[in-house]
Amino acid sequence: MKKALVAGLLVTAVSTSCFSPVNTFAESNTTYLQPSSILGPAMDRLSNSITNLGSQTPLIQGYGLIILQQPDLDVSTIYGITTDQGTVRNHVRDCLDVNNHKLSVVNQEIQSFGIRFTNYYNKLVELSGKMNEDSEARALFVRIFNLLQGDVQKIQYNMKITSEDLNDSKNELVEDSNKFSSKVSKAFESYKGSDGDIEKLRTEMGQLNAGIQEDFEKLLALPKENLDGSLNITKSVINILKDGVKDKTVDVSNLEAVYNQYGQLTNDKVTELNKAIAQKQQKLIQLVQNLSNIEVQATQMTLIEQQLNNFTRTVKKQTQSFDNLVSSWDTFNIIMIETGTSLNTDAKIDSNSLQARLKELKQFTDELKKQTTEYQESVTKIKVT
Repeated sequence: MKKALVAGLLVTAVSTSCFSPVNTFAESNTTYLQPSSILGPAMDRLSNSITNLGSQTPLIQGYGLIILQQPDLDVSTIYGITTDQGTVRNHVRDCLDVNNHKLSVVNQEIQSFGIRFTNYYNKLVELSGKMNEDSEARALFVRIFNLLQGDVQKIQYNMKITSEDLNDSKNELVEDSNKFSSKVSKAFESYKGSDGDIEKLRTEMGQLNAGIQEDFEKLLALPKENLDGSLNITKSVINILKDGVKDKTVDVSNLEAVYNQYGQLTNDKVTELNKAIAQKQQKLIQLVQNLSNIEVQATQMTLIEQQLNNFTRTVKKQTQSFDNLVSSWDTFNIIMIETGTSLNTDAKIDSNSLQARLKELKQFTDELKKQTTEYQESVTKIKVT
């Protein structure tokens, strides 16, 4: 089914290429390749997409590890909530072990293609100046270009399959995450005696968590030379007193960004965002303390739910970023097909316009190499512990 779907998309790409700007003048029987108006925007989308994927992956790892370390809930009044917690953990493991690996494989494929295109680029430019007079030069150009275009189409196929898998995984995660949250809400209905304070604190904690997550995303999207460090999972222990004596404790897990001194000194944004995160987390700890003083079990459920929400939000963004990347690659594939199609005719090719097209494609692949290297550094330089 997946192969049939992708095959259909590839056929669509071929048919769409017919509308790309290629002019063949009958009187001169010469094909002119017009500058592409869609490749530049596609390159910008691709750049943003891979940058976002690079900043989201360490965050998913951090939130995921926190969820896997959470204690099992024991809420006898809400049937199945412990089972639901286990189901969600399985989704988290899949994201960490399977989905992140799939993204890494796609990144490596794109990176390898960028290197191959660069290796062939000078030869293609040289052949493009001879192909109208030298049939062997034209045949060699077409053979090399068709090989590269085949690589693009193969990567596109793998991207479509990966996109389907990521979206299926995300949809299951969202469904089970919502199911878990609805049971937490149901459990909170039994705390009516708090005059709505529990629900209010739950809402405020959720808003702070979302703000912390956004700051982390901004931090992790900074140039990687400033971010040689780690995301550490830290724990704060909140003591619950009864008659002045410690009665219970609540553990609060948070992420903490630790960067080398060079990164701190060369980019004030690192210090600024770290400070903003620390301030929000301090407010969050105080809210947890306030909630714990009212009801410990409600606090534990809220902490588990909101870390799950952090994880789910980031996975949704990651999936959208990857889909944007696929869209950019579709555009690149269309331009490659259109260029290849223009060569498979008896018409002469205007060498200047062909070389200009090759330059456009080279700019795109240069951006590929840059961004895929950035992604690789994001997932290797930032250690999650």
